[in-house]
Amino acid sequence: MRQLYCIFLYVFPTFIVLCTEYY
Repeated sequence: MRQLYCIFLYVFPTFIVLCTEYY
């Protein structure tokens, strides 16, 4: 089973999405 975790960061003026997959 695969799971995807995403963290959403907003640092003005940039929006960042960090995603990591866990198996």
